[in-house]
Amino acid sequence: MKYEATIDLSNKNNSHTLIYDQICKNSPSRPLRILEVGCSSGYLGAALAKEGHEVWGVEPNTEAANAARQVLYRVFTGFLDDFLDSNAEIKFDVIIFGDVLEHLVDPEAALKKCAAFLSDEGVVVASIPNVTHFSIRAMMLEGRWEYSDLGILDRTHMRFFTRRSIVELFSESQYDINEIKSVKLPVAVAAELGGFSLSRESVDAVVSNSRDATGYDFQYVLSARPSSKVATARNNNLRLVPPGLRVLCLVDSAEGALVEVRLSKSLERWAHVFGGEVSIKTFNSIKDRELICADVVIFLRLPTRRVLDFAKQVKSNGTAVIFEIDDLLTDMPKFLNHHNSYIDAVKKNYLEIASIADAISVSTPTLAQHMRKLSQNVFVVPNYAEPMPQTSLHFPTALSDVKLLVSSGDDIFIDFLIEPIRQIQQETGVQVIAIGPPGKRLSKAGIIVDQKPIMSHDSYKSYLASINNCIGLAPLDSSVFSSCKTAMKFFEYSASGMPIVASNVPPFSDVIENGVDGILVENTTEQWLDGIMKLVVSDKIRSNLVTTAQETVQNRHNPEITAHAWQKLFMSTGITQAQILKNSTVFFKLPRVLGIRRRDLARLKALGQHMVRPTAYRKALATILNDGPHGFLLLLKRL
Repeated sequence: MKYEATIDLSNKNNSHTLIYDQICKNSPSRPLRILEVGCSSGYLGAALAKEGHEVWGVEPNTEAANAARQVLYRVFTGFLDDFLDSNAEIKFDVIIFGDVLEHLVDPEAALKKCAAFLSDEGVVVASIPNVTHFSIRAMMLEGRWEYSDLGILDRTHMRFFTRRSIVELFSESQYDINEIKSVKLPVAVAAELGGFSLSRESVDAVVSNSRDATGYDFQYVLSARPSSKVATARNNNLRLVPPGLRVLCLVDSAEGALVEVRLSKSLERWAHVFGGEVSIKTFNSIKDRELICADVVIFLRLPTRRVLDFAKQVKSNGTAVIFEIDDLLTDMPKFLNHHNSYIDAVKKNYLEIASIADAISVSTPTLAQHMRKLSQNVFVVPNYAEPMPQTSLHFPTALSDVKLLVSSGDDIFIDFLIEPIRQIQQETGVQVIAIGPPGKRLSKAGIIVDQKPIMSHDSYKSYLASINNCIGLAPLDSSVFSSCKTAMKFFEYSASGMPIVASNVPPFSDVIENGVDGILVENTTEQWLDGIMKLVVSDKIRSNLVTTAQETVQNRHNPEITAHAWQKLFMSTGITQAQILKNSTVFFKLPRVLGIRRRDLARLKALGQHMVRPTAYRKALATILNDGPHGFLLLLKRL
């Protein structure tokens, strides 16, 4: 058996996991009938069968088919056409092509034939390797094309695909694509899988000169449904065809939770759904080529003088400008006075943002309401939380084993929380954990606290999910500034399996239903004491709150909503598909960026028009033969 794998559902950068997730997303909470084409030994189908699905397989290799029969519902030894011809009446909810279409002589015919075997809500789920991965580009730069036993250049591949040609294949096969996700691999890993080596110079050359964001895409995984017409499929799938909208985010530092939450993760999701390209660069690392290629530039948070000047230059080049603002920096509460040194400067620059920006993105409707005093082009791009593969648990235990967690990356007003925690700890012996600055304040107040440093966002989420029988506390004051913040504590605590007790003020009161998916309390000692104790003494209440909260977050605060919010914002900038296609040719932006004079631009235009005429090449050849290279140069000057 050539291909054999172990399914690791915790690894989201894996085609098998992405296929599994696509099927689960399309599962209407009932067992599905699934056909896996090229099922090998049935390792993927077995994982689906464990979820109660009826998995059929088609496999031409006799040894692999015999192994698959041990774990799948039914297996046909042979080829897809023969199976379909002998089972004309059967319908499937899902047909899987896991790295199979590239092995077929006519994948379009196979997809068209499969459409008749799908149920009314049936989908095709496929994974396909990307032949424009940087490893292949670097190999070709070295003048090589080397087949191998595994990888993108598997010697048994009949066809080779890019993201664009995959979309074209499904469009011409009359399928509407739901979404496309990518498996990304470093160049060294992809090359090792293919059994070839590359020079560092070749890799650096293709990476540094790439004008697209698909170079690390090793495989694409997509789901698609039959469409009414080919023309309809082409139109619906147009959003997924590169060049999509190219979004460049400029930040002071590419690290940090703010960049990850507000930009990298959410825009990556947008790119998967709508086919755009996203890159995040610092002001110190940005290159002219990257600015030239961008359709939209997003500036994060603080509108300093340097940022505003940079934004003006970008805008003058005909590129859309968006400012991402996640706090109401014009109205800071007294306990954040340490920020005033730069907030005064920020206030002076806010009016200038309105005159520069094509749009302003914010995280909550309340913040949008305040920012619309400056500009009407304000759009809410909400935060969200992704489900965690493993979450914390709640079970009967001694009260001294229950934990209370307070976390913040900044100073927060927690005076009203100190006395309730002190009393509860004295009465029950609960453990108190504090991440970030709140720990010092609690310790100073005489509370026994396990102080943790501020963590990376991924480490923070993993840590939350590792603490069993833990209650998340989210104190918040009632200032205008705080009311404009997002309820990320609720999203992250819920996703990690932790119930929340939060102040009964916006934004928590906007998203939490008291007693159903969380506990809301007034900022008094009595209410905080009662709210926390209710969860400390009952693991059942904790578990019920978490279950409902996770449903709330999944249904109302999910990545799909955020992706569509970004798309709505981008379309508001006036960039149409035609403009995107125009901007995909760097020639159209070079004159603006490089400062080419109109007279020179007119000459370039005339040269371009001349080059598309067949007679021009005959005249050029005749000139070179008769007058030599010098005569040819004189001819160019006369254009």
